[in-house]
Amino acid sequence: MILPLHHKAGGNWVNTAKIKMSKSNNYLRLEFTGYGHYRVTLEYYGKEISCITTNMPAVDDYKSEDGERDGRELRTKRGYTSLRNEVIRKHKESK
Repeated sequence: MILPLHHKAGGNWVNTAKIKMSKSNNYLRLEFTGYGHYRVTLEYYGKEISCITTNMPAVDDYKSEDGERDGRELRTKRGYTSLRNEVIRKHKESK
């Protein structure tokens, strides 16, 4: 279940969605930062972590219509998973 939320932060529209997974609730926030760049923020072990991404296919998948599928896979879930993994990987590399 995906519940999209849109709000205006700092003059830019921010796409925030709550994706209900089987074990936990996860939040991912996308914020446009410049041409082809988005800041992706999520909560990880009770701490907010973020990174800048240029992965536009994942951003497009994440922002796709609710319930839209590419084959058997939900595009929104595929985009969420890709962006979440990228933020966590970059967070771990920076330590």
